[in-house]
Amino acid sequence: EQNQLEQGNILIEKDFISSLKEAELEFLQLQANVDGLKEEQERLLNSLVESEHQIMLWERKIQLAKEMKESVDSETGQTEVRAMKAEIHRMQVRHSQLMRQQEKMIQDMEKAIYRRETIIQK
Repeated sequence: EQNQLEQGNILIEKDFISSLKEAELEFLQLQANVDGLKEEQERLLNSLVESEHQIMLWERKIQLAKEMKESVDSETGQTEVRAMKAEIHRMQVRHSQLMRQQEKMIQDMEKAIYRRETIIQK
């Protein structure tokens, strides 16, 4: 009877050690996922900062173009005015593209954070 108890304890101990090793492997995998998500979040944040910088540059260019347009005499330089209008339009289109790109990056970052939180909660 003592021998059976010892064998039972040994089996329980082996099962516990096996479960513990599985949990440790799962933890290491989750930690690797968290690290990957942190890197992705940092990359997205850097990309977002760069996009915001580009947007500010384009907004400044648009403002300068508008000021230049106001300073040009309406009777002279009509070709320059048309060229500037076309450039302003291109800048506005690019600005709207950058705004959409920024919104997409924000959404991607929010998704990455949500996935990270979900992984951490598991």
